[in-house]
Amino acid sequence: AAAVAITRVVGRRRPQLRPWLAVVTVAGLTGRVVTGQHDPAEIPRFLEAFAASRPELIVGRRDFGAMPPVRRLSNNIGGLIFSAAVGRNVPDNQSGYRLIGRRLMHALLESDEHGFEFEVEMIARCIALGLPIGWVPIRTIYAGEPSHIRPWQHFTSFLRVSRDARRIVRGGGS
Repeated sequence: AAAVAITRVVGRRRPQLRPWLAVVTVAGLTGRVVTGQHDPAEIPRFLEAFAASRPELIVGRRDFGAMPPVRRLSNNIGGLIFSAAVGRNVPDNQSGYRLIGRRLMHALLESDEHGFEFEVEMIARCIALGLPIGWVPIRTIYAGEPSHIRPWQHFTSFLRVSRDARRIVRGGGS
């Protein structure tokens, strides 16, 4: 039986993950369920996808067409940039609704990234380690909350993490 934990995994050096490595027997589930951005009723989709093929990372794939225009644009452009950087199609690199396996979780313990940068690094590390990635469709939920994105700062940070992701995938990242 899989023990599943639901939490938001962001922050520096995530010491809160260390206990998971002993407690979570198959995989951990992370996402912004508690903030209302992701629907907890969709958790079974992740578990079914995991049971079917055991990918080390399963990312919730949102419908960009259901997003506000600015977010749609940034997700589409960011997806093209990131996919080019890692050399494969990544349908949604910003979704925080994820199921993360133990091997990947362990590989991420020493990451210095946080926020969306951590979510991007997670995918790059998974690819670099040759671990399988799966995608499940999820609802795109925006309840009119304001965006905390600062366009120029976000764009330059995303270019940096995409460059870093390219280096990680090519074997040059630590």
